[in-house]
Amino acid sequence: MDNGASNYLRFAWINSFISLFHNIGWILFACGFVVAVFDTAIGCENGRADIKGT
Repeated sequence: MDNGASNYLRFAWINSFISLFHNIGWILFACGFVVAVFDTAIGCENGRADIKGT
C-alpha cells in the first residue's frame, strides 16, 4: 500500500504551490547574491573591501 503523503502530490494545485515556493527561494537567493556583489563593489571603492565580512 502507498502511504498517504504520496497521494497528495498528484494534485496540480499542490505541485503549483510547491513550485511557487521553490521559485521564491531561488529568487531570494539571486537577490541576496546581487546585493552581496554590490556591497563588495561599494566597499572596494571606499577602500574597505573585506570579502570575509560580506
